Amino acid sequence: MEYNESMAEMRVPRFIGHMLPGILFITISTYGSVDLYRQHFKSNSKKKCFQASHGHPYWFLSDKTAKTRQIEAVVRFTLLFLGVAAELLSGFKGHNRKYTNGVIHAEHSAIFTAFGLSAFVDILTYHGNSCLPDGSAYFCGLGAFGVQFVLLAFHLHGRTLLNTHLHTLLIYTVGLNAVATITEYIYRDKFIWSLPRQFFYCLQGTWLIQTAMILFNPPGQRPLWMKMTASQ
Repeated sequence: MEYNESMAEMRVPRFIGHMLPGILFITISTYGSVDLYRQHFKSNSKKKCFQASHGHPYWFLSDKTAKTRQIEAVVRFTLLFLGVAAELLSGFKGHNRKYTNGVIHAEHSAIFTAFGLSAFVDILTYHGNSCLPDGSAYFCGLGAFGVQFVLLAFHLHGRTLLNTHLHTLLIYTVGLNAVATITEYIYRDKFIWSLPRQFFYCLQGTWLIQTAMILFNPPGQRPLWMKMTASQ
C-alpha cells in the first residue's frame, strides 16, 4: 500500500485519539487500585465491612476536604467532553466544513459520550443524590462498555488485516471490563472482586497505546505497519 500525504495527515489525530484514552485508562486504573487498597486497610483498621464503589471520589488518598470529593469523576467527565469535541472538529476539513470519515468520528464520539455519561452519574452518586437507584454508577459504566463493544465490533469494516487484528484484541479487553464491572457490583463487599476491573482498565489502556504505536506511530515517523507483511 502506498503511503501518501493524505494518510500522514489522518495519522496524527488518530494517533492522539488512541494514545490519550489509553493514558486515561491507565491513570484511572492506577489511582483506583491504590484507592481500593486504602479503603480495604481503612475498613480493616476500623473493623468495618469493605464496600466497593464504581468511582473513587477522594483525591490524593485524603477524605478530609469535602470539596475534593468529586475531582476524579469531574476530571473524567471534562476530558471525555473534550474528546467528543475533538472528534467532531477533526471530522471537518476545509473551508466548506465538509464532514470526512464521518462513521469513524461518529463512533468515537458515541463511545466518549457513553463514558462521559457514566462519569456524570458518578458525580451525582457522590453528591448523595437519593433519586438514583442503587448501583446506577455500575450499570452506567457497564452500558458504556456495551456501547464501546458494539461500536468497535462494527468498526472493522474495510480495515487491513493488522488493523482488524489489533482492534479485535481491543474488543476482548472491553468484554473483560464489562464482566469485571458486573462482577464487582454483585460482590461489592469482597475486596478481591474489585481488583479485576482495575486490572482490565490497565490492560485496555496499554493496548490502546500499543495500537496507536503500531498503526499510526508518533508523528514524524513512518507507520510500523508499512514495514510489515500481511502474514505478520
